[in-house]
Amino acid sequence: MKKIERILAMIVLLLENDVITTSEFAERFDVSKRTVFRDIQTIENAGFPISSSFGRNGGISLIDSFKLRSLSFTETEKQLILDSLTVNEKIIGETHEPSVLKEKVRLLSNHSSDDRLLSLSSPTVHRPAIEKYVLDINKQIRVAMTKKIKAVIKYADGTGEMTTRTVQPHELGLFNGSWFMRAYCELRQAFRFFKVTRIRSFTLTTENFSPKFDSKSDLASSKEFQIKLEFPKSSLGRLFDYYLANEMQILDDKILVSFSSHSLEEIAAYLLRFHGSVTILAPNELKQEYSQIIKKLNNELNSDI
Repeated sequence: MKKIERILAMIVLLLENDVITTSEFAERFDVSKRTVFRDIQTIENAGFPISSSFGRNGGISLIDSFKLRSLSFTETEKQLILDSLTVNEKIIGETHEPSVLKEKVRLLSNHSSDDRLLSLSSPTVHRPAIEKYVLDINKQIRVAMTKKIKAVIKYADGTGEMTTRTVQPHELGLFNGSWFMRAYCELRQAFRFFKVTRIRSFTLTTENFSPKFDSKSDLASSKEFQIKLEFPKSSLGRLFDYYLANEMQILDDKILVSFSSHSLEEIAAYLLRFHGSVTILAPNELKQEYSQIIKKLNNELNSDI
């Protein structure tokens, strides 16, 4: 090892450790103690404040104040931390630890509190009232996950059936604009995803649980469908809100869209946003799902006439 490489490695070790003896340095780099002393002198001459102590726990170290300065953040890094904490607050709601950290970083920063690089008004697809309800439930879920406490929930599934379940919350995630809780369901004796908007009540119990680890095989998505759609050319601007450029084939008079999805129900529902200006080319299952939604809407409208 070259001298400069050895010295750089010694500096890293001094930054990472409280005290290192000359014997440890010598053994690690296979050099004599005399060489270690010369290298330490070189490091000190370069401006690193070296402290030496003697006795049973003695050795060589960098003074603590220098370590603190070497690990401090630049103003840009501080602002990025503040922005990230602000976004975190918008997504999961205000909690104690991030708020305290945010205030500490703000006190250390030279920027004003208005100098934000990132902002976020609404992280989900829900109305503000629904979003507030979800944030309130999410706070309770986070308490259950942090303290490893079981919870009893009332849950409305996709068919409208309301069930009461005891769950062990393991994970909270934002997916396609909606929050989901992954929890072990004692009713089903397996892990399940629960859409937070469908959790109608969430009550913490006094019973703790031990985290479970699963292969997520029971969470594997259902069959993947290859979706093919046709839109008029005038829809191009709106289509960039939903599809990648490589998923679109732009022709003279129409646009063909191809992508994959696991949820035909969600695809069929959001296609209603195009007010009939979309043609479903494949698969047939999506055509049927979309037709059923249209038929149901027509029946409801006709029943009101």
